[in-house]
Amino acid sequence: MEQNMTLVRRNRRCFLPRMDLSDSAGSAALPKHILDIWVIVLIILATILVMTALVLCPATAVIIYRVRTHPTRNGIV
Repeated sequence: MEQNMTLVRRNRRCFLPRMDLSDSAGSAALPKHILDIWVIVLIILATILVMTALVLCPATAVIIYRVRTHPTRNGIV
């Protein structure tokens, strides 16, 4: 019985993946292609944010100006 258990254990060890201990940071770090995807996504989001600000800020300034200088507000009409 004990010999059979030893054979099973020995067979299980053969199928376990080997760990490469030479690269200690490799196991915790993300693969390079995933990092590349996140960089692209962040650049796209930053571009959308900047373009939205460039469109909305002047438009908001124009709307505020036109509301403040509207003829009915000044009592002209």
